[in-house]
Amino acid sequence: MAKFIVSTKSKRKVADGNNYIYDFHSSSPNLGKEYWRCEKRRLCSVRIHTVTENNEPKIIHFSNEHLHPADVWGDQSNSCTRYKKLTERLKRLAVEYDSTT
Repeated sequence: MAKFIVSTKSKRKVADGNNYIYDFHSSSPNLGKEYWRCEKRRLCSVRIHTVTENNEPKIIHFSNEHLHPADVWGDQSNSCTRYKKLTERLKRLAVEYDSTT
């Protein structure tokens, strides 16, 4: 089951039942559809189309296969924040390590 989530930068996203996350791309108000791209679009070409039913997204079209593993955190609502914090910490540790050698 898919659900809407909000990123740390207040961007709308959709998380599907397999822990893949999609960024909003565009919409078609006449058709009531929204179009989304995999958040890792630099290496993955998956796109989905959704309609909103009962304030929840319903995936009506899915294209291609993901070329990367799903979000390992499992909790989509916090995964963006956790990933960003982990990345920042790893960068900081790399700089500290580099300055001590």
